[in-house]
Amino acid sequence: MNGNFHILKLVFAVFLLLLICLKAEAQTSIEENMPTRKVDKKVKEDKKKYRPKSEKLMYIYKRRTNGTLYGNPCALSVTRKMGFEYMAQEKSTIDLKSYWERFFHNGWVKTKLVLRRGPWWKITVNKRLKECQGSTGDRTG
Repeated sequence: MNGNFHILKLVFAVFLLLLICLKAEAQTSIEENMPTRKVDKKVKEDKKKYRPKSEKLMYIYKRRTNGTLYGNPCALSVTRKMGFEYMAQEKSTIDLKSYWERFFHNGWVKTKLVLRRGPWWKITVNKRLKECQGSTGDRTG
């Protein structure tokens, strides 16, 4: 009985020793693999480089929202991925000045979309909007 107790104490001691060694091994390997943010204090860190790039949304103002699926979450995500959103313009705010402002604003936004997304951006958006219509049940007829 006394011999079994010594063997049990020995096994327990080896188990604790292994546990402590494994814990120490894990801590040193994590610390070695973690790089520091700034090694040389004289060099300034380029903080803009490490920021996530956020693209500011552009807005295309529409008087009639036919075909834009205004309010559909799927269509909203499609247009946001392309970098713009459709915005409905109230009929009460439409006059000659606002018409020309909207015309030039939308022309500028569409020009930027051609340069960023390619000349076929409108076809791509319409194709994806039709897929949204089919998946959400907005298609009639």
